[in-house]
Amino acid sequence: MKIEHLKNCESFIELLAIVQFEHWGPLTGRDSLEQYKALLRGTEKSADLIASLVALEGDKLLGSVNLVENDLPVHRELTPWLAQLYVFPESRCKGVGAALIQAAVAEAKHLNWPKLYLYCSGTLPDYYKNLGWHRTEALDYQGKTRIIMEIAT
Repeated sequence: MKIEHLKNCESFIELLAIVQFEHWGPLTGRDSLEQYKALLRGTEKSADLIASLVALEGDKLLGSVNLVENDLPVHRELTPWLAQLYVFPESRCKGVGAALIQAAVAEAKHLNWPKLYLYCSGTLPDYYKNLGWHRTEALDYQGKTRIIMEIAT
């Protein structure tokens, strides 16, 4: 498995936009699939996408993760954020998600960001805790309790 920047694998943009927007629609800050595709293509004027990373095995897409400037409107002071981690079902439980997260943390460090943030819900805080993330706050956002987590890069 290797991790690449999406800009080097543009043939996957359409599929990733569909999958990510289907899963997180309103949480992406975009109102339509077309707007989200523009974000991933880098053609959106107000894009806050820092990097989009993909996991590949040969020419097979295993998953992806984004680094964004701001992912939570109620905490604009926190930046950057790990967002839209997605691993295709057939690639789950094989370390793909952890590898993407590790690559995102390394990318944030390379860009001289001292911390990286995310928010999640359900059982995901335990998953991220096992990868070294720390819980900083719980809040209600879009009708659900979300846990904000951070990691030093």
